[in-house]
Amino acid sequence: MNFAPDKRPTDEQRASADAPAAAAAADGERLALEEAAEKHREAAMALKQEFLDAGEPVMNGSALLDQMEFDEWLANCARNS
Repeated sequence: MNFAPDKRPTDEQRASADAPAAAAAADGERLALEEAAEKHREAAMALKQEFLDAGEPVMNGSALLDQMEFDEWLANCARNS
């Protein structure tokens, strides 16, 4: 959703933006949030490589994964949790 910086979304706009999430939940799909762990190594490094391959130098919201090797990143996540 894109809005002018000086305007807040209406209830109707928020509801329409939430519709895909509601539909996914109705279909039985779930999103699980997990703390960073060793079991995520392969997926995290694949995602990082995908960003790099696409020419994206920054992975916003990655807790600095784009700037660290996995073990350093995992320790950093543990320190910050």
